[in-house]
Amino acid sequence: MKKNFLAVMGGALTLFIATSCSNGSSSKDYQEESDFSQTASGKNDSNGFVYIKGGTVSKRVGKEGCPFYNASETPVTIESFYIAETETTYKKWLEVYEWATSDERGEEKYTLNKGYQGNYEDKNYGTPLMPVTFLSWRDAIVWCNAASEMDKLEPVYLISKTDNTPVRQAETSTVTSGFGKAENAYVDKSANGYRLPTEAEWEYAARGGNPYIESWNYDYSGINNIEELVDYAVCIVSNLKNKLTNTAEVKSKKPNYAGLYDMSGNVWEWCYDEYSSTERIFRGGGWIYPANFCTVDYRGYADNLKNSSDDAVKIIDLDQVYGKSSAVGFRVVRNANK
Repeated sequence: MKKNFLAVMGGALTLFIATSCSNGSSSKDYQEESDFSQTASGKNDSNGFVYIKGGTVSKRVGKEGCPFYNASETPVTIESFYIAETETTYKKWLEVYEWATSDERGEEKYTLNKGYQGNYEDKNYGTPLMPVTFLSWRDAIVWCNAASEMDKLEPVYLISKTDNTPVRQAETSTVTSGFGKAENAYVDKSANGYRLPTEAEWEYAARGGNPYIESWNYDYSGINNIEELVDYAVCIVSNLKNKLTNTAEVKSKKPNYAGLYDMSGNVWEWCYDEYSSTERIFRGGGWIYPANFCTVDYRGYADNLKNSSDDAVKIIDLDQVYGKSSAVGFRVVRNANK
């Protein structure tokens, strides 16, 4: 299976990008039938979350003929959920980080990466309303638990099925078995706290949360015309020769049909799913990437291995499992009706 290799600029992360072979045509083969009733996704609550009404869709990734095409038409049911209207900002990340890592928490103190605003550690470079970057998949998992505890919600990621202690450590060692590590967490599906979206939830929301709308078949989240993509996405549109030097503040572009910002571009967004035991998936594309990386059916993943299977391509060492980059962040979701 062929892998397209791309080293992210400005970060210690090597990304593998699984192509969707997007060519500007609509993805009508993605969804043929659905039990989705034509009722509203997109209702925004006062806390910055958007309600996404669930439904049943066929599970396909990419387009036929691509190396990573998944032609399975096994129906996948998406339960209704709430998703943050924006990527997690550095301001919000830092608020939770400082609460979670305070010495006053004693044995319940969290350990996770501080993250950056914009591209670099220099706080004068970006703004607090830019997405937090330079955080690993583990950091995102642990931060979700911390944010849940801070808001007096039920953490989702627990030590084990019989130990409801939240996972509080974003370890930097290589992946091994053992309790207490983010990748081995027990996921409490009944909890009302914050979590990463599954890949299916992410794409469902990126397409607008309603298979009956026209924008469901768009290549990009909210728009299908590449000439107008710069109004919706922070990414490189080569024919417009736009040059980018940083991430952008959230809500600086137009939202998609459901009212979600930056589902295409700005930063890649971690999903909970694993691509393999040593790889984790992210979606959406980032500010330093061309437009074809920012389609709603494009998949990327991070690997903690030091060498690829191709001797001609060497993966740089990661300073934290499941990597960190100036172009990778995340947004959170919550279960609905919990």
